[in-house]
Amino acid sequence: CVCGNLVDVPNKTVERDTAEAATSTQTDRVKRINSLLKDQRGVPIYAGLLWGPDDNSVVLREPQEVARRVFVLWAVSIRGEGVSKAELWNDFLDREMVWPYASPEERCFINEPRPDPDEAQSLVWRLESMWVLVWALGHLDKLPWPDAMCDVPQLLEIVAPARDDPSFVQQAQLRPVREILDELEMTTRLHWAMRDAYLNQRQIPANLDWKNPSEWIAPAPNMVGRLIEERHYALNWLIRFGDADWDDVEYPPTPDDGEL
Repeated sequence: CVCGNLVDVPNKTVERDTAEAATSTQTDRVKRINSLLKDQRGVPIYAGLLWGPDDNSVVLREPQEVARRVFVLWAVSIRGEGVSKAELWNDFLDREMVWPYASPEERCFINEPRPDPDEAQSLVWRLESMWVLVWALGHLDKLPWPDAMCDVPQLLEIVAPARDDPSFVQQAQLRPVREILDELEMTTRLHWAMRDAYLNQRQIPANLDWKNPSEWIAPAPNMVGRLIEERHYALNWLIRFGDADWDDVEYPPTPDDGEL
C-alpha cells in the first residue's frame, strides 16, 4: 500500500483582515511571542498582519484522545525503527488497545511486511510529535527550544510505566489552551522564518538563534526543519485545525513571496 508523507509547508492558522479584526488576546500573544523571538534570539519576524486563533475559538482534542495518540505514535515510531509487527503486537498493541486508535495510514504502515526504508525513517520522526503531546498532557514541564531532537530516554520513562497504568488515559488532562496556543504561535513564526529563508535562498542558524548562531546551514532539508514540521503537525491536530483527522492534518499552500 502507499502511505502518505508529511506536508512541509507552514500553517495558516491566521486571520489576516485588518488590525481591528484581532481580539486583545490575539494581539497580546503576537506582541509577547514576537518580542521573545526577536529580543532573545533575533528570529526574523513577519512584518504583515498575522494572528493565530483566539483562545475562545479553539476546542482542543479530548485529553483521552491525546493520551491514546501518544501510544499510537510510540508504536509507529518503534515499527519504523525495525521492530516486527508480531513483536509490536504481542508486546504493545493488544495490551494497550492501541490498534483501534491507529489511523488508516498508520495501520497500513504497521501491516507492511517490509516497510519502505524511507517511509520508516520518516515515521521515526513522529517521536517529535509525541514529544509535543506528552508536553501538552503535562508530563514535561517545558517544551525545549527546537534545536535538538527530543529526549527519547525521557519519553520511554513516561510511556513505559503508562502502558500498565490505565490512569494515563483515564485521568489525562491537557494544559490550558493559552499555553498550547502560545507554543503554536511560536512554532508558526519559526516555520515562517525558515520558509522565508528557503524561498529567498538565505541560510539559517542550526540552533535557530540568529543572535548567537552555532553554525549557518541551508534552510532545508535539515534536522531543525523537520522538528518544526513535526511540532506544527501535532499542534495543528491538537487545536483541531480544519477539524482534520490525524492523517489529514496539513498546511495550506504558501505564496511564492514567502508569506504564510
